Amino acid sequence: MVSDIPPGLASTQAFNVLIEDIKKTLDEMEACRPYFTKQKLLWEFSWHNFQTMLDFFGCIVIILQIILIFLAFEYADAVWYESLIAEVVFLLFLFIGNVTFKLWDSKIKHKEIIERTKFITKYLEDCSKISKWDEKNYPNLCSPLSPSIVLQPTLRDGKLVNVPWALLVRGDCVQLRPGQPIPAKCRSYQDNEEDVKNFEYNEVYSPFPDKNPAVDIRQCEPLQHIYCVLEETPYIRNLKVFVQKSCKRPTSSVEKERYLLFIMTMEHFGIPIAVAILYAVNLVRYFYFSKSIGTCSWIDLFLMQPVAATLPLTPIVFPILWRLMNAAGLAWILALFYTARKQQFTDDPFEAAAVSPHPHLTLFAKYEALKKYCMRNFRGRGPSPFRTQNLLHTFGRVTALCCLDKKGILSWPNPTAEKIFFLTTGRHDRENERKKRHKQGTEYGTQVEVLDLTHDITSPFRLQFDDQSWKNYVSNLKPLGLGILLNTCNSETQEHYSHFSSHIACESMKDKYSVPVINRRCASQCFKRHLNTDDVTRMLSVCTRWCLCEVAFQIGFSREVKASYAMESQISAFRHLAQNNREQNIQASYLPKTKFPFPHVVAVSAKENYRGDHHMFTQGTGEMVADSCVDFWDGADSIPLTHADRKKILDFYHRTSLTSYCTAFGYRPLDRPMSPKISEWYLEIPTDCEAIYRKYRTNSPLSWDGPGKLAEENQSNDSAFGNIVDIRPIESVSDVFGAQSNQTFLGMVTMFPKAESLD
Repeated sequence: MVSDIPPGLASTQAFNVLIEDIKKTLDEMEACRPYFTKQKLLWEFSWHNFQTMLDFFGCIVIILQIILIFLAFEYADAVWYESLIAEVVFLLFLFIGNVTFKLWDSKIKHKEIIERTKFITKYLEDCSKISKWDEKNYPNLCSPLSPSIVLQPTLRDGKLVNVPWALLVRGDCVQLRPGQPIPAKCRSYQDNEEDVKNFEYNEVYSPFPDKNPAVDIRQCEPLQHIYCVLEETPYIRNLKVFVQKSCKRPTSSVEKERYLLFIMTMEHFGIPIAVAILYAVNLVRYFYFSKSIGTCSWIDLFLMQPVAATLPLTPIVFPILWRLMNAAGLAWILALFYTARKQQFTDDPFEAAAVSPHPHLTLFAKYEALKKYCMRNFRGRGPSPFRTQNLLHTFGRVTALCCLDKKGILSWPNPTAEKIFFLTTGRHDRENERKKRHKQGTEYGTQVEVLDLTHDITSPFRLQFDDQSWKNYVSNLKPLGLGILLNTCNSETQEHYSHFSSHIACESMKDKYSVPVINRRCASQCFKRHLNTDDVTRMLSVCTRWCLCEVAFQIGFSREVKASYAMESQISAFRHLAQNNREQNIQASYLPKTKFPFPHVVAVSAKENYRGDHHMFTQGTGEMVADSCVDFWDGADSIPLTHADRKKILDFYHRTSLTSYCTAFGYRPLDRPMSPKISEWYLEIPTDCEAIYRKYRTNSPLSWDGPGKLAEENQSNDSAFGNIVDIRPIESVSDVFGAQSNQTFLGMVTMFPKAESLD
């Protein structure tokens, strides 16, 4: 065990180590990386290279043109042919200049990433002299994982902070959480050297507990994290790969079009066709029509005219002009960018309060700035890569500001609520109908209501209901909105949920049809080593929370409503999937390679400050929430859930989970508080749980008219719960599961990333 956790490196010290390792790596790569080899030279002039501007065919054509002009100068007797020697020298000069420029451009291209990294390193050195790192400068420790910005809990300056992987260095003491891929080669920090464990890069830290599958509900201890010391700087591995593959990037569509037009069409097809037609016509003219149309020197017909016909199709000055044109275009972008950075903006474009679109801003670039950036780009010393990757080509093809979601669709990076699903009985006068139902025993069919939400294009977070009559269902939506604010969008639940997500990441790796994926992303390559290839195609993702505050605000709640409740404890439960489980059969009926969330629920026990009532709000996957509910809220009363109602819930959940993120919500009033000790462990439910749920369900679920209404009918709140007075808090496994098994289904919310157009 670890008795004394080291304070870790200081932020300034770690920054200096990062700069030192980058410089050392660049020096090593420059020393052992030749710019010109036989293979590189052949590839640079190969006609199979889409990025080439002068290939072997173009060189051969220019050499043949020089030879033909020189032969015309040698064999011609006319005086005006004597000036051809100047044309030979001029073409030879252009040819040598083109080849030299091509070799110089290739060298600059291979050095571009190294020079750019040196520029960034110098910039980091300047920043390290004036910057002071503080704990508030780092992202929140409970920030969800992302494939683009990977964060690692690290000890810096004696405090645990979230550091991006790119800023980790050798000697850093990092906190490895269960289910997390290892950022770099490291060893565990232990007092006893015999207990030290070594981890390799991209390995998954998975401390699996030695337990058999649960046959009954049981308490599950959270998997613990460990501290490790990095033995290498993670960024160095990425830097080496980036430099080695910098010249092997995919060719842009602009370069492909240029290659098709100038290299293939004009050179490879245009020149041979033009020469063939010209020689055929001149041969016929020379031998058969010389008497009728007049004689012509063979030097003009077979030497000078082919040169004159093919010279405009030859890339004599095109390589230099193409580079200059691209350098000027990129210089314009950079000049506008640095000019815009100096502008002062009063509004934050990511604030939801910005309802109206921002006025169009006109920017002008100065000639001095354009000239400076153009020459820097041309010489390979610009602030942005120019030859290995070109922003001008990229921006020329962009039509929307996008990112990749779990299905590979280009979309806005903030998943927004798209649909709200809930059940209703379709009755207008609910109080009268409820009395009538009790008197006559009349039952009403359940209806599915789905309200669509639209993403406001003027704000990245604002939503609005499509149907103007959505206010008719405010009574149905209010419990859902309150559950969102107290559970989903509650900052007090972040730390517990973050640890639970790590635990689920490891638990899901036990199953053949599950894989630890955080934030509902596709599985990374680091997990494929633990699973068979066929199993990876049918894996389940772990559902985490997205921001749904705007849904609650649209329903009518404000942020101040959370101050009226005090959180008591958090309940987390999960279950594995059996080989012949019902969920797998449902999933197989849709698509054999579809990813579905790992079954789990998270709940919050909250106490109302004013009245002292206790409530439990639950969210999770559709299967577990549906199994935990015995009735649903129709806006006025709780209606028992039938088998047909459960089928409607699961059908909607599995259908929407194919293309979006779906979260179900439940609620239950509690007759006594939840013990805070419940937050220290998780509840594991067996795979075959139908009989267990039936055992803990009550025959007559509680009516959700509130304790005030219950007091009117039963004279006291205690008599409303079966005349049993029990003030002991809920803390046993059976009591917690019993509370979880008798909930009221509130509804489901689906989220989907929306594309944002660039106007």
